[in-house]
This record gives sequence, structure tokens and C-alpha cells, in this order.
Amino acid sequence: MSDDTVEPPDHLNVGIHRYQLQVDHSRQLDRDGFRGSTFTNELRIVVDAALPESRLRETVVHEALHAISDAVGLDDVLGTAPSADDCDEMIASLLAPAIVALLRDNPGLVGWLVDGTGPSQ
Repeated sequence: MSDDTVEPPDHLNVGIHRYQLQVDHSRQLDRDGFRGSTFTNELRIVVDAALPESRLRETVVHEALHAISDAVGLDDVLGTAPSADDCDEMIASLLAPAIVALLRDNPGLVGWLVDGTGPSQ
């Protein structure tokens, strides 16, 4: 992240859980080939600080989708076959950029969804 990039929030509420959101400056995620990681048993999401701002936003949403997947039991719905993890990864990868774009491009929608404020579109 550049010096003028706004840090993400320090937590995310996902269902009944409150996840700690950490920005990792150690570059360990990058060395491991990841942009982020979700630790559902620890209620913790870690994202790579070196990502460009748009990629960071996408990664936070991507990891949040993994937390949502765990909260709603998506793996249980998909079955316990070895491909269940692949399905979860594919769903998160496909939806994250679209959700980030929707929220970024429609600030009035975000205000309206959260508290009923925002400009009419």
C-alpha cells in the first residue's frame, strides 16, 4: 500500500462473527503466493500490504466471501468432495471483483443499503 492509501477497517462483521482484519507488512503472504488468507477458526483475515489499492479492496472482499462461505455452510452444501475447496475458491474469485465494482461505482446504493441515505440514482 502506498502512503496515501486509506487502511481498511480493523474488523469485519460476518454473520454473528467479528473478524479481525490485519494488513500484513511482512511480505509472507506474497512469498507464499497469496494475496490474503482467511482463518475461520481464529476469526481472522490477513491481507498483503504490498497490494495496489484496487487489488487490496478486491482481496478484502474475496477473503470476506470465504468468511461468509464458512458462516453459511457453503462447503456443507457443496458436499465434502475434494473439489469443494475448489468450488469455494472459484465462487469467491468470481464474485469479489464484481462486488467491489458494484460498491465502488454506486456510492448512493451503499448509503441506501446501510442507513437509507445517499443520492438518488
